[in-house]
Amino acid sequence: MPRLLSHARISRVRHILPDVATAASSKEVVMMRFAPSALLRGRHRPRFTCLQVPAQKGAVTVVTPKVIARAHAMGAQVHVWTIDDAAEMHGCLTWESTES
Repeated sequence: MPRLLSHARISRVRHILPDVATAASSKEVVMMRFAPSALLRGRHRPRFTCLQVPAQKGAVTVVTPKVIARAHAMGAQVHVWTIDDAAEMHGCLTWESTES
């Protein structure tokens, strides 16, 4: 399973190359999943262009309708790692992009 890059490394790349598109760091993925919406605005707003994540990591569901809505509201795409289970794929396709 691929490892997400550290937040410090991605932050350095963004500082040196501000016009280069980057995926979310592992810290930003956690923020997108668990942080209050207010924390994702203003100066704390993550600067990624996409989330590249597994649908689930251990017991934690990473990709939820809320995470998708948050990413889309920031103008970011969501790239879910390959899903090999038909039922899981159908479940993902039924999600709406609206934050509740």
